[in-house]
Amino acid sequence: MKKYKILKNVSALIVLGILFGTVFIEVLYPSYQSLRDRQIAGALESTAVPFISRNDIHFFSDNGKCKQIQYGTIETASPQGCAYRENVSDPSGKNIPSFSRADEKIHKDLQKILEEATSKKIVDIQIEYPLLRPEHASVTQAPMGLGFHVSCFFCRVRYVYWPDYKQLPPDIEYEIYYTPLNENWYRVDQDWN
Repeated sequence: MKKYKILKNVSALIVLGILFGTVFIEVLYPSYQSLRDRQIAGALESTAVPFISRNDIHFFSDNGKCKQIQYGTIETASPQGCAYRENVSDPSGKNIPSFSRADEKIHKDLQKILEEATSKKIVDIQIEYPLLRPEHASVTQAPMGLGFHVSCFFCRVRYVYWPDYKQLPPDIEYEIYYTPLNENWYRVDQDWN
């Protein structure tokens, strides 16, 4: 009888644990994620966005093997030619010159700002556009802000800065989802394949 009572109590604890876990995942985690997303957007807006604006940066990439930056009229990659090896369908990458000292400094400065702003590794910064899909046919193909792409193994997440945006493109089920964070930022979750 005593074993049965212990087993019954253990079973009850397991059920309560599962119930609590489900409530946490369904109710509390989305609130936590939303708060965390707004904190990331705020940190990027107060540190990275002014630096990017001040230095007229159009593109930034650091995937470990290839570093690239475009600012003003300058486009550089380190090591030279890595932009082509990363995207062999674009032969113009062969001609991108290697970093000068100034290019290396601006790349490192931005990388440091990004690391200090958020615990998430930002691997690319580039202009965001709607998808070229029938679902977005009614959306103008104009830029939709500056996307901060997060390093993620099985996902494609980015935080997009688009001051005073009015409307986001429609979500495409199982493909891409847009989540407003505030009047200047939204999050994009896109299928990884």
